[in-house]
Amino acid sequence: MTIDENVQKLREQHLGKFAQGIEITGREDIQSVLENCHPAFGGKLLRKAYQLIREAIHDNYTIFASVAGPITASDYSRVWMVPFIKSGYISAFVASDAISYHDAHDAVEGKRDIHDVDMHGDDTIYKEAGIIRITDIGFPEEVLFNTDKFMTSLLQKPEFQCKLTTTEYRNHLGKYIQDLEQRKNIPQGLLAAAYEYDVPAFCASPADGSTFLNAMKLQVMQTRLGEKLKDKFKLEIDLYKDVYEACALHKWGQEKEGNRELAYIVCGGGASKNYLLQPEPALEQILFVQTKKYKIGVQFTTAPETDGSLSSATPTEAISWGKLDEDAKTVSVPIDYTMVMSIIAHAILKERALYEDSLNDNYKGDKEKMFAEIPASRGFLREPQRLYKKRELAMELLDSEARKALPQMRETLYFE
Repeated sequence: MTIDENVQKLREQHLGKFAQGIEITGREDIQSVLENCHPAFGGKLLRKAYQLIREAIHDNYTIFASVAGPITASDYSRVWMVPFIKSGYISAFVASDAISYHDAHDAVEGKRDIHDVDMHGDDTIYKEAGIIRITDIGFPEEVLFNTDKFMTSLLQKPEFQCKLTTTEYRNHLGKYIQDLEQRKNIPQGLLAAAYEYDVPAFCASPADGSTFLNAMKLQVMQTRLGEKLKDKFKLEIDLYKDVYEACALHKWGQEKEGNRELAYIVCGGGASKNYLLQPEPALEQILFVQTKKYKIGVQFTTAPETDGSLSSATPTEAISWGKLDEDAKTVSVPIDYTMVMSIIAHAILKERALYEDSLNDNYKGDKEKMFAEIPASRGFLREPQRLYKKRELAMELLDSEARKALPQMRETLYFE
């Protein structure tokens, strides 16, 4: 049968690689399984997510992340997020206020007191037993009361008595949580790692968790109930500077860090996801500062796209908002990130470990020689960018760009 030339051209244009898997023997490493044993459908999306995260690391992108859900209460933070921070793979992240509160439980208790519970158990019985349930984990209610006391005490310390961005607020929290973890021999948690490695930890909705509820208590006691605290409580969250700082760090990453390109990993949706993606339109649409967009975007979400929510909005939709480059490499995986990120992280960190072994065994610790001979190793063995210490420099850089755009901003001041 002779195939028409035009048909053949169309086939060549639209048919990609063979959708073919490799038989699993049980002797493969995890990288091979992800690359070669997910030939189609949802597994293919997982394969692409792994490939894009690996590419962002391999090519030395600055990577920002957003994380929904109680990643600290569940301890997924210690499983993969803290190792990614230590490895320099996450340069900044956004998460709810709840993660700050749950992050302190282990240090406050001096042990892990969060347990498996039946997700379909009788919550009335749990209530009678004083058990707080989060999906399929639970803990004694005293854990909350003890953490409340810790947070209330902490929030009265001098460094909290001023206006703070959410990154400053969490940096202070991380400092004290790390101290408590070390004194009680608790494995390092999320905010302690962010503090140690100077990773800005933004909070899109600072009033949505119990850390801030304890700040509210202090404010109400002082201003409405007539309580005279030992020192005047002055904490305020500076949302204006917070958003500007996020914009500045995006601009800084595009001009000063790594390969001068940005990538993101979105785990779940909600306000944290939107906060992660809004600096680009904020820069161009609001401040009239020209900027590049994210070049790689990986999303894990269980929300249906048809509900029109932030949680379900795909990376391609972000292109229309100017959040993502038109030629960006993206994937949206319809899955709960807790089901797959540990596997992807294992594959990434396994590759890093192989480079570390080669650096020690074959290059006697000479990184520059290794980078020259194996360029891919540079991204995997990168140093943390420590963006928290560069925030003021980043904002000064943005100041200089924004001043040039003041005439355009002035045109938006009045509407007739």
